[in-house]
Amino acid sequence: NPDTQIQGADRKRKMLLDPVIESGTITWLFAAEKAGKTILALSIAQAIGVGNSQIGTWRSLEPQKVLYIDGEMPGDKLQSHIEKIIRATNGDINTPKRAFSVFLFAESEYEYEYLLDDNWQKEYIDELMEFDLIILDNYYTLYDSLNPIKLIRWMKNLCRYGVAFLILDHTNSEGKLQGSIVKKRAMDLGIKIELLRSNNELKIDFESDRYGRQHIAKPFSLIPCFTSSHFSYEVSMLDKLANDSADRFSPEEMELIAILALKKQGLENKNVAEKLNISQSNVSKKLEKIGRDASLRQKRTSQQINKLYTRIEEGVALILQNDNEALENLVETLKNTSKH
Repeated sequence: NPDTQIQGADRKRKMLLDPVIESGTITWLFAAEKAGKTILALSIAQAIGVGNSQIGTWRSLEPQKVLYIDGEMPGDKLQSHIEKIIRATNGDINTPKRAFSVFLFAESEYEYEYLLDDNWQKEYIDELMEFDLIILDNYYTLYDSLNPIKLIRWMKNLCRYGVAFLILDHTNSEGKLQGSIVKKRAMDLGIKIELLRSNNELKIDFESDRYGRQHIAKPFSLIPCFTSSHFSYEVSMLDKLANDSADRFSPEEMELIAILALKKQGLENKNVAEKLNISQSNVSKKLEKIGRDASLRQKRTSQQINKLYTRIEEGVALILQNDNEALENLVETLKNTSKH
């Protein structure tokens, strides 16, 4: 009744990986086989366990307790992955330090059948409730895929106590999440990753968000940087331009960056206009305005103009310090935008 408090209304949530993983929520991370789900999930586990770490546009805050449960990978292989991730982070090749707990069903001394095995639950349920995040890698090796409801109810119950879940899962031949609609109804956030092998990018997209948070809905790409001794990710050039800091580059500023970068490559105004699908007079007007503003900068009469063009120059330098592909991607993005 109106005089009683709603159950759970006093629950205090905290952000584990801003802005995508919050305490007491279920996040589904899905992709095709061999797309890099495990390495990304291990990187997330380390980032949240250490705290104050960055993965693309995501950032962990205070260190949290993380448990990584794997259903099939042997210990030596998992340890090798973890060491490569940590080496890339702290630069110490000899003494990597893991910042999260691990349970491997493949290495268990007891023959637990699956995640909700009565004996396993009896043994570990109290310990599970001590973690802020539990990562399950992957859904099909840890539970009966034909009956997801029981597992979902189990996770939902732990969510009531503030435990968050990150579930790794597979896509089908059509690129959709495998399994029934029950999964989509259970998740608070669905994250699809796709490995674009043509340019070695890991595309991150959001397919389901229970709470409609617009600030996390924008897709971005990571560049996997994998060597024999290191596993890490870099943000793609376009995402650096858009996300280095809050609202760093507006669409108008990105257009100026593209115009100046193309001019530095020796293109005439006509060719710049054709590439960006804008009029030649538009290009000329923008360049004339840049020239007028440059004189104001020399006279130091406008601090706002000075700050603007400092950012623009940083963007031009950022795009030109890489190969032509970064500039081509920026041009293509702006060209497509101008069509709408």
